[in-house]
Amino acid sequence: NAPSHVAVRKGALSVSKMNRSDGGKQPIITQMGWFETLDVATGMTKKVEQQMWYLGSDGTRIAKGALHICRERGLPGIEDMRLCELRALLSSQPDFRALKPEIQEEAERRGHILLFGPKCHPECMHVEMCWSHIKQYCRKHCGQSITSLRACLDYAISTQHLTVHHHTTFSDHTWKWIEAYAHEADGIVVYESLKALKKIHRHHRKGSYQAVPLPI
Repeated sequence: NAPSHVAVRKGALSVSKMNRSDGGKQPIITQMGWFETLDVATGMTKKVEQQMWYLGSDGTRIAKGALHICRERGLPGIEDMRLCELRALLSSQPDFRALKPEIQEEAERRGHILLFGPKCHPECMHVEMCWSHIKQYCRKHCGQSITSLRACLDYAISTQHLTVHHHTTFSDHTWKWIEAYAHEADGIVVYESLKALKKIHRHHRKGSYQAVPLPI
C-alpha cells in the first residue's frame, strides 16, 4: 500500500509525531480524545473527553506531550517510560485505536467500504489482473504513438473490453489465492497448490487474455 493510504487527516489522534514533553515542533491535535475512568460516587465507569492542547500565557495553543496525556488518563508506571514506550501505550488506548486513514474516512463518509489488501501480494489483488488485461491490449494496439495509446486506453478501460466476465474471472482467481493463504500457513504448500493457476495467469506483463480489436 502507498504511504498515502495510511496518512491521517491533519489534527487527528496520532502518536507518530508526538513529543514526550509539551510544546516543541509537534503538531497540534485538534481532535478530542477520550478515556474511561471509575466514578467513585456511582461505582460505574464513565467516559471523559480529553483535549490534546492547552492555552499558553500568550494565548497560543500548546500541544500536550505523551507524558502529559498519560498523566491525565491516570495510566500507571509512566514516569520513567521513554517516548517510544509512551507512544506504544497511547496507541493501545481505545480512542487512538479507532483512528482511521483519511482516505478511509472520506470513503466511508460517501457510503463506501474501503478494504486494504496485503502488502507485496499482488496475486491477492483483483485490480492487478485488471491492469494486466488493460496493458496487454494497449501494448498490442498502441501504434507506438501517444495519440494512439490514449485512444487504446479509453477503450481498454471501458466495459466493452473489461467486461463483467473478466471481473468475475479475476475475482475468482484472487479469492483462490486468499483462501489458500488462509488455510495453509506454509508458503511452499500454497505455491504448490496453486501452481496450475500460475501457469494459466502468467506474469502481469505477459497476460494470457486475447486482445479485442479496437473499434473504428
